[in-house]
Amino acid sequence: MDHQDDIVTEISALPKGTIVVRTIRGKERFYHQWRENGRTINKYLRADQIMSLRAQLARRKYLQGVLRGNFDAKDCTCRQNAHRTSPERLAGEFRTDVLYGRILLEFAAAAQFSHRRDQFAVLLDFINHPPQSGKPCFIAGPAGTGKTTLLRELVRALPPARRARTAYLRLTGQESHREIAGDLSRLRDLGFKYIFLDEAQHLRALAGTGLVMVLAGNSVPTELSGNVSVVDVSFIPFRERARLAGAADLQYLVENGGRLGMDVVNGSIAENENNLFVLEVLSLAAIRAKDEAKTRGEAFIETDLATMRDRFADIAGLNANAPAPDAPTRESLLDLPSQWRLAAAQSSLTALLDDPSVERLGAAERKLVRDLLRKETYLRLLEDGVWNELRHARTTPSTKVHRVDFSDYAFGFVVADEEELVCEIVVVSADSTRRPEHLKHLDNPARLDALEHRFGMVVRREILYNGRDFTLASGIAYRNLAKYLVRLGANAVR
Repeated sequence: MDHQDDIVTEISALPKGTIVVRTIRGKERFYHQWRENGRTINKYLRADQIMSLRAQLARRKYLQGVLRGNFDAKDCTCRQNAHRTSPERLAGEFRTDVLYGRILLEFAAAAQFSHRRDQFAVLLDFINHPPQSGKPCFIAGPAGTGKTTLLRELVRALPPARRARTAYLRLTGQESHREIAGDLSRLRDLGFKYIFLDEAQHLRALAGTGLVMVLAGNSVPTELSGNVSVVDVSFIPFRERARLAGAADLQYLVENGGRLGMDVVNGSIAENENNLFVLEVLSLAAIRAKDEAKTRGEAFIETDLATMRDRFADIAGLNANAPAPDAPTRESLLDLPSQWRLAAAQSSLTALLDDPSVERLGAAERKLVRDLLRKETYLRLLEDGVWNELRHARTTPSTKVHRVDFSDYAFGFVVADEEELVCEIVVVSADSTRRPEHLKHLDNPARLDALEHRFGMVVRREILYNGRDFTLASGIAYRNLAKYLVRLGANAVR
């Protein structure tokens, strides 16, 4: 801003007052307090309102300082988006973003869940009993896995005396090692002992500080490898997600698959892998359409889906009948966020329905094809979600999870203990009722013999679906998928 009048105008539009904390029935509550017409007004603040209000109050305080001549007005505009909660930083006390005291408590109040991640107990034990080696603890995991929420929860769990000696730093990647080291030294000199440092993937060095440090970042920097104790939070089991959210939601498993939020994906790599996924969906839908055509008497479905499959392969530069020799494995798709895969697949399939090759379809036919493709996409992502859950549930090196191609693009999973030579066969269905086709690959003696030869004795055969638990006389068990995943514990072979 160039003129004093502009500063006065902006101040008038900003809230005044302060944020106060009160303890009510043992819990800390935050209020916006200000004077108006000679009386004090208090307004309760939700956790998601605290940080925004703090930023506005800090901005107001800074602009008032400019008017009084405490700050140089020339950088008034660029400071408009300065650190959202720290008046201290506006005064230039630290070179990095640092929160402490009441501001740190306000930051912690915005924790995402009322329940805590499973790894919280490990982190709290680290704070209570730091190792003599002085090694920091590093929370590692991609975006959306709750690293910052864990840090907030740790702050909230600290007793007031210890919290008073705690600071939180968030790196942007623009800070130099000297600036970071200087701020850590200053905090130590001021009497701080516990440091929570977010976005720590930007760190390139970390000399001995004498501080108890918990770092969080997408991945451990190469420079710190071997110098930190890693707590991996990259995967969130369905049972934990259900506990955090208070509901066992299979739609969430399809859309997010082990993550709390959306990841940024390398566009070129992800597009190639997604094209293979879409081609598989089209191929499976074309095969499944044979049964639909027989049931509904609509023979056009099979032909049109096969045409769409070939057309998409041509557009994407793929072989419609066989993947390229260097194509990514199906398992590699599990590393892509489910939410991204779902959105990308739906976008590709919607565009394909508008392709001239399927222009002849009428409205009813178009809806039937669209419904088939949606159902197949959902089932493939649901299968992948279960695969991921089974892979992460194993706790011993001898337990392996294999995706098995039964035939006709029917898939299942074998969870095998290579030491005990026993295995469990799992088939996933999106159905809510028991259907005969569920059994054809689990009640086939020749197929069971082949699986036992490869993986060991079959001790359990289960169909995971959306209905109630039920066991057939043959020993094949129908299991409710959501309940199965919630119960899935340390070993996949229970």
